[in-house]
Amino acid sequence: MNTNEIKQDKPLSKPVELLVEIREICEQNNIDYYLGPNLVIRALRSGVLEELVDPLVYMTLDNCLRFIEAVNKAGGPGRALEYMGNSDTYPSFSVNYVDENSTYIMVSRGNDFSRSGKRVTVNILREDINNTFANMIETGWENDAFNPPLNLTGKKKTAITAVHMIKRMKSNPGKWAFSYLCKVYGNASAKQYFVRPYRRPRVYLPKSLFQETEDITIEGESFAAPRNCERYLELFYGEDWRRAALIEKREQFTISSDTIPYRDYIRQLEESGITIDSIFDSYLKALSENRGNEDIVKSKDRAFTVAKRSGDRMMLYEQLYPQIDRIRELRAEKKYDELTVLFRDYTRLAKEYLKEDLALSPSEELLEIECEILEYNGDSARSEKLKQLAPEQHKKPLCITPGEN
Repeated sequence: MNTNEIKQDKPLSKPVELLVEIREICEQNNIDYYLGPNLVIRALRSGVLEELVDPLVYMTLDNCLRFIEAVNKAGGPGRALEYMGNSDTYPSFSVNYVDENSTYIMVSRGNDFSRSGKRVTVNILREDINNTFANMIETGWENDAFNPPLNLTGKKKTAITAVHMIKRMKSNPGKWAFSYLCKVYGNASAKQYFVRPYRRPRVYLPKSLFQETEDITIEGESFAAPRNCERYLELFYGEDWRRAALIEKREQFTISSDTIPYRDYIRQLEESGITIDSIFDSYLKALSENRGNEDIVKSKDRAFTVAKRSGDRMMLYEQLYPQIDRIRELRAEKKYDELTVLFRDYTRLAKEYLKEDLALSPSEELLEIECEILEYNGDSARSEKLKQLAPEQHKKPLCITPGEN
């Protein structure tokens, strides 16, 4: 069914890199997994992933628990799990497999996640069972998270109240809730599974759909998916899934990096006098003032501007530093026309921040070269302002600490 079988030479995207690791863990421990529908449909169309908000893998409850055990036992550097069982703020009955040496912070989700690296979410195939209290716990946990939905219904308000009581009564409420839901959804006699996307209705799936698998290829790597992929996709996207619009919910303000650890990013903010919590608070304040996402991003709130600058520092560092030897050669040879092209993104962003009286500096060396480029192109005033405003701590190279936990 999938004809994209050519192994690619270019590096894997971060989601596929993490999917390969999940596949290897599962193969080593005889754990069954299935690509989520948002991955299968893209694999069948192009075999390449754009950056998704939430790459999904499905596992049955038993396999998911074994996956948690296998990852915890292996204890590999730079990887971690986050789920209700180890985090009281984690908002759903699923498990995140996280790259700790990257950054992925969705401001609209605030402190829902304490491990803010790029991730693949393992969504649990629950055994279908009618349990009102379990449903209440899940509903309450989802809606008691950061940025609760507007116009809550009476049932959701009741669920949130119940969750508040649990959180007050239990010393480790997330661990208690996860354990309880595991017991409820371990009903092997059920004839169907269901999955529960975050704050969306259940999707029911026949167990027979997962009895056989086929390999689906993404970026040259093969992964397991239900053998009847067409039926699988129909259940999520409808019969006309081939023409379904694949519009993921894109975050208007997301801080993302494949190589800069989120702890380093948060430290950068603190060095600038901004905490990550202040960014989240600014977001909620903007929502309370009935501003839309676009207005929030364009807000002149300095906390947002400084946070965005830190994200752009990471982006420029990742873009320019792999070319540093070539950049140094061009600088030594005074080939500023070529440097102007290489630094065009830096120059554009630097000018934007200077309007806010902020300097953009990925490192002292790159800052000096940018100033030389500005002077070469007749913009000495901006060059001088950039030098004067650059914070001393931003003249140091960004700290990249693979394997740090």
